[in-house]
Amino acid sequence: MSDLWNAFSKWMNENVAPSLRSLLEPLDRWIDGLPGWSGTFCAVTLFVIAGLWAFTLKREYIYLGAPDQARWRDLRIWAGLVLLPYIVIYLLF
Repeated sequence: MSDLWNAFSKWMNENVAPSLRSLLEPLDRWIDGLPGWSGTFCAVTLFVIAGLWAFTLKREYIYLGAPDQARWRDLRIWAGLVLLPYIVIYLLF
C-alpha cells in the first residue's frame, strides 16, 4: 500500500502540482497581504448571516411535526444559541 501511495504522490507532484501552483500562487500572495483580522471578520460575518437566515424561516416551518408550539422547540432560538459560542470564540481568539 505504501508503494502505491508513493507512486500516486510522485505522479501528482510531477503532473498536477505545477499547474495548481501557477493558479494558486497569485491567490496565496493576495491572501498573505490581507490583515490578520480579515479572516475573523469573514468568519463572524458568515455566522451572523447564518443566524439571520434562521430567523427568516416561517413559524409554520419551524414547528412542522412538533406536538406543540412550546417556545423551547423554536429552532430559530436554538440556531442562535449554537452560533453564539462560535462567534464569541472567533472574536476573542
